[in-house]
Amino acid sequence: MKNKLITTILLMVCITSYVRAQEISYTYDEVLRMGDDATTEEYFFSPLDFLVSDQDGNIFVGSQRLNLIRKYNSDGQHIIDFGGRGRGPGEFIAISSLFIDLSNDQLVVVDRISMRASFFTLHGEYKTSHEFSFEDNMIISPWIGRAGENDHYYLLYRLPQIPGQALDYNDFILHEFDLEMNHISSFVHASIFGDLNDASVNSLIGGPTTGFFEFLSGERLVVVPYLYTGELYLYEYSAGSGWQFHRTLQEPIPQEVHRQIDANTAPEYARITGTPEGPVARLVFSESVGMHFIEGGMLAHYSFQRNDDYLGEFSVSIFDLETGEYLGTTIISELNEEVPEPQQLSPIAPVRGIHFNNGKLYFIDNRSEESHVVVGEVIYEEE
Repeated sequence: MKNKLITTILLMVCITSYVRAQEISYTYDEVLRMGDDATTEEYFFSPLDFLVSDQDGNIFVGSQRLNLIRKYNSDGQHIIDFGGRGRGPGEFIAISSLFIDLSNDQLVVVDRISMRASFFTLHGEYKTSHEFSFEDNMIISPWIGRAGENDHYYLLYRLPQIPGQALDYNDFILHEFDLEMNHISSFVHASIFGDLNDASVNSLIGGPTTGFFEFLSGERLVVVPYLYTGELYLYEYSAGSGWQFHRTLQEPIPQEVHRQIDANTAPEYARITGTPEGPVARLVFSESVGMHFIEGGMLAHYSFQRNDDYLGEFSVSIFDLETGEYLGTTIISELNEEVPEPQQLSPIAPVRGIHFNNGKLYFIDNRSEESHVVVGEVIYEEE
């Protein structure tokens, strides 16, 4: 299961008023890969949608198709399965998010169809569940969840938008809940995720192609759109005013982000969405894959940049969170190497589920026909 790969790159940091030479080494060392033995049920991951790890390095993976959670230890040994399809306690209709609440030592599983969160111990034992509480009994479809430092939960979803009606200035997409899933507040306007006046772009916002958010230390969070224009948005929390926008982090993207094409002649890997005017096809060339905080006040953001052949390469960009400066980008060569039995071209980047914990990078590798769970040690050092 182990396949060690190491690379080191140097980034030059450009400051607006002057240039100073600063070397930052990025070392990626793959220490675990699961999924090569796809004939064994416990290691058959296709398709795989969600992945998290706890403080001991145990790995939890989830699939919308199976509606099952599988737990592995830090060496990749299968420990237990729990959950399953259904509407009973500890069962799911459509898993849409996994996240670990370290403060309460529990795994939270979000079901976007049942509109509830189920709570398990980190040993896989069912504890309880709570339905989402929102004004006017609105139907919501959460896709991403996180546990914040303030002992609250945060879900990314969009309240229903009726086609043809005027855009709602209260169109917020990040929502805060207490431990029993009672709604507290909403913030982050949907407009940062794309052009709301573009019907096909607008239709991508609110589901799995909306974007990502991650909590940082000190009651801060960063939001990034799936259609990656090079901009990330930093928010900070204060007791008096709640969550407020603080600054934009930005890097240059030397290519177009997406392109609309004829839906009647669109290839299979195009994203086709329904609009009031009919189906619209779009090729996406710049996608956000995920991000994580780096000790020392930096942020690593991973993206997938495609070319006109719709092949692409993965890269990591580094930002200084204190100054907002973009420090540089490098290609991650290991994730751009040829793989046996490569997956056919897809509208979604073949690496997903980026999760960082205790110096290790966890992600789902869908470059091959069979999905893999990958763990790599990552080290960032100023030299």
